[in-house]
Amino acid sequence: MAQKAETAATGIIPSARTPERLEISNLSKGFRRSGGDLVGAVSNIDLTVSSGEIVVLLGPSGCGKSTLLRCIAGLEEPDDGRIEIDGRVAFDSSRDFMASPDKRNVSMMFQSYALWPHMTLRENVAYPLITRGTAKVAARKKADDYLELVGLAGLGQQYPGSISGGQQQRVALARTLVSDPSVVLFDEPLSNVDAKVRVQLRRELLRIHAELGFAAIYVTHDQDEAMGIGNRIAVMREGQIVQLAPPVSVYEYPSTRYSAEFVGAANMIDATLVSSTASDVTFTSALGEITAKPETVWAGHSSVPAPGTDVVLMVRPEYCGLAEGAPADRGTANVWEADIDGSLYAGSRTEFRCTAGGISLSAWVVGSPAGLQKATRGSFSIPPSAVRAIEIGAATND
Repeated sequence: MAQKAETAATGIIPSARTPERLEISNLSKGFRRSGGDLVGAVSNIDLTVSSGEIVVLLGPSGCGKSTLLRCIAGLEEPDDGRIEIDGRVAFDSSRDFMASPDKRNVSMMFQSYALWPHMTLRENVAYPLITRGTAKVAARKKADDYLELVGLAGLGQQYPGSISGGQQQRVALARTLVSDPSVVLFDEPLSNVDAKVRVQLRRELLRIHAELGFAAIYVTHDQDEAMGIGNRIAVMREGQIVQLAPPVSVYEYPSTRYSAEFVGAANMIDATLVSSTASDVTFTSALGEITAKPETVWAGHSSVPAPGTDVVLMVRPEYCGLAEGAPADRGTANVWEADIDGSLYAGSRTEFRCTAGGISLSAWVVGSPAGLQKATRGSFSIPPSAVRAIEIGAATND
């Protein structure tokens, strides 16, 4: 058990390095099951978050997102590694040191509103300040300022039971930010409100973040939320970060098959490299020949593999084309005859399921094309610039 920081003057050890807001090095945390087996919740995590940045932890339930958040907040003690906040060590296994949560200048917003029902909104927001010794008059004045910041000016005397769920989330956000934390941790804070309110609150959060400039880690399993909020996305799997990049890079150039399939929909095609030149790349597959562009298909890879190497190619379905009838010219690159197996109308698009060369494929077509919805055969096409190589040398590896 690491020594708690209650005896230290500031409760946290100064670092000799130039500080980021948050820096995590080689952090691991496991839990022991009742039978005695140790289960790794997070493993060898390295992560840095700067001022004015939101990093989103994205992954399925049980991947370690919330455990990592709780380790940063000081609510869980890691087994190994190091955490620095504002250039000061909050946890270091090599020193047997762990600062208590109240010494970390970190605030955390949970899934539940967690508002005191017997306190007014002003009192709820002022509570963190008062517990830290701020005079009540000053604390309540600042609470009013933050209620105004989140769009609840004039409601300070109301009680949580008299306002909507979306408004309660705004109060919880004001309370999270009122103490001017260096790092703000969000644990799926919008999961308890409906879709329309969630979008509104997301916009409000981004506006407030731009105004205050705090560093934040935001946990979610909602892909759209992650793409809309994060400056960078950390895709997590089984306690590890498998990709850390801006949203456009995670979506357009996923580094692994797992990232590609978890973040959005994707067509995956096993293929073998035939040739790669400065202008074109050619593969063979069950579909036949596939042509790609070198500047996009190899993006993110340090080198071009040798001809004969097996790869997995990814194409997002919104980039694929689908037309009625057989291809007019069977020699056209990346166009194949396909069986149309079914469709799903999704408002702005219709999602078609197809089969070509024994491969299941998807194409998303804008609107609701009546002819295609009735057709059983069509021409499936892929733009060469939309092809990405996800796995090299492991075409059958999931």
